[in-house]
Amino acid sequence: MNIATMKLPDSEYLQRLEQLTNQIRLDKLTGIVLFDRYYILYYTGFAFIPTERPVALVVNTAGERALFVPRLELEHAESNAFVDQVTTYLEYPYIPPPMEVLPNSLMRWVLRILMVQTRMVTPGFWAIAVRA
Repeated sequence: MNIATMKLPDSEYLQRLEQLTNQIRLDKLTGIVLFDRYYILYYTGFAFIPTERPVALVVNTAGERALFVPRLELEHAESNAFVDQVTTYLEYPYIPPPMEVLPNSLMRWVLRILMVQTRMVTPGFWAIAVRA
């Protein structure tokens, strides 16, 4: 049985990533963190169903990209996402919560930052302040 797949070529994701990193540099940012499923799909090809468990894509000015996913999504992300690194967090109930794990694990690798503060603004929406 021959099953057709609908996967874009890596060159398409590289072109999209180049446009994003150029905009990051123009805006004089250290990097960007995307939580929206459609942005993550657009830049990485990784499709998922959002739940209460956060998924984040982090991209720095060098174009390095990493995905932050719940442990349940590890194999799915590694085999489908066009990223340099996949970092996971343990599922509920786990202390510390995922948004406290994100700055210490993923963002230090990608953004090489000194301080990150996260807080929930409203359920499902996070504010992230990054200082280099």
